[in-house]
Amino acid sequence: RVSTQSTWGYLIEMGISGLLQFLKPIQREVHIKEYSQKRVAIDTYCWIHKALYNCALEMAMNPTCDRFIGVCLKRLEAILSEGIIVVMVFDGGFLPSKKEIEKSRKESRESAQKLAHELLKKGEKEQAYKKFVESMDVTPLMAYKLLKVLKEKYN
Repeated sequence: RVSTQSTWGYLIEMGISGLLQFLKPIQREVHIKEYSQKRVAIDTYCWIHKALYNCALEMAMNPTCDRFIGVCLKRLEAILSEGIIVVMVFDGGFLPSKKEIEKSRKESRESAQKLAHELLKKGEKEQAYKKFVESMDVTPLMAYKLLKVLKEKYN
């Protein structure tokens, strides 16, 4: 069973700068089977973002494309097949304290998308694809679409 509790159900703060580097000394590689019958939290926005790498060009040309959902479901099924209990964590809403960071990210994405279209017109598909990847943004609508599918499939 997949829990689709959002941040209003649990207080979860995401995006701690330097956290992964800080935890590096205590990390160890293990086989996924070690987590069988254990609860694992998944950063859903991170999964969506990684899924967008598979369809960046498609998303740039058709923003309503939902192919990322299938990529996320495939990853989830692989984890569930090992008997792992999954909690999908969805980021909360806009944080006023991140207003400037979000503005800067938006400008970078828009610049990357503009350059991607220019590169595509020149026939430089590989470079254009890289820029399309840089221009991808995980939107609340994407999260909602995935959440809706998760609820239909697992509730």
